Amino acid sequence: MPHSLFRELYAEELARRDALRGSVALPLGLLSVIGGALGALIADHPFRGNLIDGAFWTAAMVSIYLLVRGAYYLMKAYHGDRYRLLASPDKLLEHHDNLRSWHQQHGDVEKQLPREFDDYVFRQAAAVTAFNRQVNNNRSEYLFRANTEVVFCALFALTAYAAHIAYRREDKPQAIQSVQIAEPIHVSIKRPNDSAPAASSATTTAPRAPAKTRRP
Repeated sequence: MPHSLFRELYAEELARRDALRGSVALPLGLLSVIGGALGALIADHPFRGNLIDGAFWTAAMVSIYLLVRGAYYLMKAYHGDRYRLLASPDKLLEHHDNLRSWHQQHGDVEKQLPREFDDYVFRQAAAVTAFNRQVNNNRSEYLFRANTEVVFCALFALTAYAAHIAYRREDKPQAIQSVQIAEPIHVSIKRPNDSAPAASSATTTAPRAPAKTRRP
């Protein structure tokens, strides 16, 4: 198997590591927004004990539980198992010098040294690449679980918000209706023997002058 293939696989797993780390930003931001919104709703929602109130607190507690689980999986996706790297250049050089010294005493340096050194680097790259691939698979699984928790957390948070709005509308005091006093109605009563309705206003009659008497 060519050594260049393992070098490509090694670089591919490192690039995948960087992509997984970048994918944590979006669910982390969503969890921060949902957590802040839930905190504001809980602070503004009084406890009364009716049906809508129970639906709100149930949805809010489930959403908080899912939020904590999502944060845990995100932490595992970002700070999971450590990656392995190839040996540092000074370690490789030290191993190369040890091989040279050994072959100078026991074998052919020109033929055996390059082959054995390449085989050492080849096997180390294969082991490191396999380990890093497993780490990336684990972190990818944690990221998938975190995204799932974020989705369900948002759904329960929306349910709590809807219950909060319904509770506020039910608890809102009714508007005072205006009362208007009607003007009094004047009713005139007409007697059967009267030819005309009684006058609403009284009339005054001037007194008559006394009659004059003549003397005989």
